[in-house]
Amino acid sequence: MHGRVKVRSSEEQDRARKKERDDKASAYKTVMAQIFNKRESGCLDDECLSLTREVLCVNPEIATLWNYRREIFVERQANMSDEEFSLLCCKELNLLESCLRVNPKAYCVWLSRQWILLHCPQADWVREKGLCDKLLNYDERNFHCWDHRRFVIQQSHCVSVNQELSFTYDKIASNFSNYSAWHYRSQLLPLVHPSSGSPSDDGGLVSGDALAKEHELAQNAFFTDPDDQSAWFYHRWLLGEVRCLDSVDMVYLQVSSQPKLVISFNQPLNVHQRLCITMDGEIVCEIVCEGEWPTTLYQTTLPTLPSTINISFDQQNISLSPRCLLTTVLLMQSLDPVKYSPLIQHMTSRLCQVDPLRKSYYTDLMSRFMLRQALRVSTHLTALDLSGMGLTRLEHTQYLLPYERLDLSGNALRCLPPTLICPALTRLILDDNHLVALPHIQAPLQHLSLTNNYIAELEAIKEALKSLLTLQVLCLQGNPLCSQGKPLLQDMLRAIVPGLVELTL
Repeated sequence: MHGRVKVRSSEEQDRARKKERDDKASAYKTVMAQIFNKRESGCLDDECLSLTREVLCVNPEIATLWNYRREIFVERQANMSDEEFSLLCCKELNLLESCLRVNPKAYCVWLSRQWILLHCPQADWVREKGLCDKLLNYDERNFHCWDHRRFVIQQSHCVSVNQELSFTYDKIASNFSNYSAWHYRSQLLPLVHPSSGSPSDDGGLVSGDALAKEHELAQNAFFTDPDDQSAWFYHRWLLGEVRCLDSVDMVYLQVSSQPKLVISFNQPLNVHQRLCITMDGEIVCEIVCEGEWPTTLYQTTLPTLPSTINISFDQQNISLSPRCLLTTVLLMQSLDPVKYSPLIQHMTSRLCQVDPLRKSYYTDLMSRFMLRQALRVSTHLTALDLSGMGLTRLEHTQYLLPYERLDLSGNALRCLPPTLICPALTRLILDDNHLVALPHIQAPLQHLSLTNNYIAELEAIKEALKSLLTLQVLCLQGNPLCSQGKPLLQDMLRAIVPGLVELTL
């Protein structure tokens, strides 16, 4: 501990402490062996509860033992009256509370507590809410306790949503750097102040008056501590609070011997949502979504903001706070990315300088913006040139569907999406990047160039090459892989891709 003088211990004291640790470890192993033997034999008696309790009081983070105790409780519930089982549950809740004193952030303890409360015939939800109050007074940023509090309120309805919103305000007022309180507030606002549907509410989930007050609350947090991230994240949620209805973002129809129809939605479809496609008044097909729509065909929606918003930038003040600078960049991207493009690039470069620990995040942000800009201004219907743009990630791949030729050379791509679906792509240039492997590509590729990358092993590209049945030209020079014996490597590559006409190593 700080401020304490380090006192050298004698060899005898070291030996005594070592013996004590060894004795504890031996006893722990013995008890654990007994517990696992009992569980393996299907034993569910009181001794099992006693042994597991003994271990959990010392180390409450053994999820297996909590699972074993739940198995015992399931058996007891079937053979006990409600009064007897409620008494057993109360004892278990006391054990869980003592374990929380040992470690208030143990996942398995909180999960076990919720399980007991759901199965207890006479759960005391008011007392449980009081326990959350005490723990949050001790540590107001314990997100485990915040999650448990939401669970308690949802199950019991012992507190109104208005009271909970006031509770989050009190916690934020005492400490602005409270992610959990801000997050909980974002969930409660649409319930307490729902949108009236009037034009002034701009189609959002929260009323305009409430949003204005929340902006003022976030601004107070900025002025108190401009470098704290929590209020800035909440402010970003306020700016992007508007939600659009599910809609079709893009439809691509490939006309060939086997026509393909690809649809991109602006949001994932809901579970069991049905999509009916009609052409000329006739139903072409029906799609029933059994889960979420693949994220590869997902388009993020931007907030709808009034056209009268004016923004002025104070470069001196903005540069002092990375959070303020980042929020400004995101806001400009939402308002008019074409108009503010030079300023967005300048501020993102400035972010990399003033906040180098998050440089990779900012470069990915800039990469995403540059890709959107290139796709927006592209006029060629079959070829797309994205070379030399400093791209670090390849996103929005649904917009690459129509292109036959794609040039991604001269960027900083470290990897590609796990699966790249381009049904029309025949030529792909990936020269001068940082690639170490090649993903699965679903495309009728004939020409693939990977010159001057960091591919060192054949296994890193083998499976991808196997799937490229129409590949005729392959360029790999400038990769560490080519430093191996070229004749042997050439034979191996031709065995993987039998249709190769031209191979450059």
